This record gives sequence, C-alpha cells and structure tokens, in this order.
Amino acid sequence: MATSVRTRREPGTNASSDTSTSEIPGRPSARRRYGGLIVGTLSVAVFLLIWQAVAAARLVPELFLPGPSDIFNELGVLIREGKLWNDLLVSGNELVLGYGLAIVVAIPLGILMGWYRGLSWSLDPFVSFFYSTPRIALLPLFIIWFGIGINSKIAIIFL
Repeated sequence: MATSVRTRREPGTNASSDTSTSEIPGRPSARRRYGGLIVGTLSVAVFLLIWQAVAAARLVPELFLPGPSDIFNELGVLIREGKLWNDLLVSGNELVLGYGLAIVVAIPLGILMGWYRGLSWSLDPFVSFFYSTPRIALLPLFIIWFGIGINSKIAIIFL
C-alpha cells in the first residue's frame, strides 16, 4: 500500500516543477527528535569530566570525593573478588520484601479507601503526611524502632 505526501502549494505553481524535498507533516525533524538525547548525554559527560578534574586536582580529600575513574576501578575490584554479588543479593532481598509487603498492604487499602468515603477521610491525613515527608528523614526513627538490621530497611522500602 503506497501513501503519498501532500504538500501545500501556493496558487499558480506547477506541481511537476517542484524538485525540493518535503518533510512529512506532523513528523519532527531529526534535531527535534534527538536534540534532548544529545544535550542530555553531553551534559552528563561534561559533569563527569568536571568531577574527574576536581577529584584529580585533590581540591577535596579523596575520602570525601573520589573521582569517577576511582569508583569504576573499585567496581572492577569488587566484581573480580566476588564481593559484589553477595551485597546485591542482600539488597535485592530487602527490596523484594519491602516492595512486596507494600503491594500486599497498599493495594487493598487503596481500593477500600476508594470504595468507602469514611475510611478515605480518616486515612487521608496519614497518607498525605507520609507522601510529603522525605523517607530519609524518618530513617533515624526507623532505626530506633526496628533496629539497625534488615527490619528498618524493609520498613523504609515499605513506606
């Protein structure tokens, strides 16, 4: 199935004498399609270069500001020594437990709040409070309440 592209012509012009290429109406140009990707990639690259230059000049001690190359080198060491996989497994378990618990509690509670106006009125202040509070601000309280182990991490992810 062939489609044709119609372009608007000025009155009195001959359609057969037009040799210019026309863009498809409604389709953005390549600059508009890829401009954000290019600018975003360049801005990240410039940021990493500046970060590396500041770290190499040791304007800030290496303990507080290692360069990107230092971080990637350490990542390679962790992968070669096999230490990274255990840490990823532990963090993955905490994520799955916290997120799974949140799904099991939040979806039925949200459906009930949608069905019952009284329940929605009574729980909305708490939902709004926890929605607007930065989770990291509650971390010290969660450590006091749940301890420094896996329970406080699961509670933060659950929240």
